[in-house]
Amino acid sequence: MPSIPDLMTRLLMGVFNERDEQRRVAEAAEIFAEDVVFIEPDGRYVGRDAIESKARALLDASPGFVYKPVGPPRESGGELGLQSWQVGPEGGEPVVHGIDVALVRDGVIQTLHTFIVEG
Repeated sequence: MPSIPDLMTRLLMGVFNERDEQRRVAEAAEIFAEDVVFIEPDGRYVGRDAIESKARALLDASPGFVYKPVGPPRESGGELGLQSWQVGPEGGEPVVHGIDVALVRDGVIQTLHTFIVEG
């Protein structure tokens, strides 16, 4: 079973930063519960496919942008994960800073909340 910090890293780098659709879909299938709920400033999404579609839309809207972790992922209480991140043009200044908070049960992300901190 993957650790919560590992899941948080895979969420950022393997789903939201992955431009290869096959790899992104495979990663989403491994780290998310089938009925995962994702809540972020633009809406609420239910299911792996919905999250993968949102990730694809974000990537398509910002070619050349990359997501990077800000500090290591954190874990609390054996079921919550937190990862701060930033996104911007590769080699340039970040344009958005955010925080992901995930509820993890049975080794997969059940609920994901994204907060935009700056940008």
